[in-house]
Amino acid sequence: MSNPTNALLGTFMLWWGWLAFNTGSTLGVAYNRWRLASRSAMVTLLSSIGGGCTSIIISLVSTRKCQIDLLIDGLLASLVSTTAGCHSLRPIDSIAVGAIGAALALSVYPLVERLEIDDPVGVIPVHVIGSVWGMICVGIFSYEDRETAIEDPRNKGVTGSKYGLFHGGGFELIKVQALCVVCVSAFSLIVTFLSLIIMNQFPWGLRMTKYEEQLGADLIEHGLAGHNIANYSIEKKLNVK
Repeated sequence: MSNPTNALLGTFMLWWGWLAFNTGSTLGVAYNRWRLASRSAMVTLLSSIGGGCTSIIISLVSTRKCQIDLLIDGLLASLVSTTAGCHSLRPIDSIAVGAIGAALALSVYPLVERLEIDDPVGVIPVHVIGSVWGMICVGIFSYEDRETAIEDPRNKGVTGSKYGLFHGGGFELIKVQALCVVCVSAFSLIVTFLSLIIMNQFPWGLRMTKYEEQLGADLIEHGLAGHNIANYSIEKKLNVK
């Protein structure tokens, strides 16, 4: 990591923004939606606390010190995990959701490196694993009480008045959420694949050269020397844009 301080600052900005993101998803304050917004804020914070604490524990156990990159990734994974169900989770359950999301994300990193997948910003562990777990956990922990029930008679609640598995709702909601994971994944894969094929037809393509990848995009694109620049000798003039 070139600059842990800036990385943490960016993480805090995302953290603050996530509160507005999750609370704003209630799309209003009428019909008791303001209660959903307040629950979403509390659940988001508690989930991130659970994920952050879990990340620190994993980092201390695996490396004997607190690694900033592991803390950031675990924290972001917990925020991703709570997004789908922040309006329908109980506060106590949200801590477990965030902790499990962070643990799952960090456990996937070694597999990504072993498979040599080009994922420098951790999209697969943080967003893919975190979002899949987040959608599934709605079917496990979802709980709608009277205080946060939407009073609109045309609305049966954010989960169709269904409870999660751990609150006596059975497997019905889990099946719905699993189908949602499949549909969203299929749509994302198809659209992304087609978009990348089109983009790769342009003269500049999608990838840098192997030499430029080793030096790092920070240096090539922005003229910023990262921590890995000392390992390589600059053999030719760089085209810094």
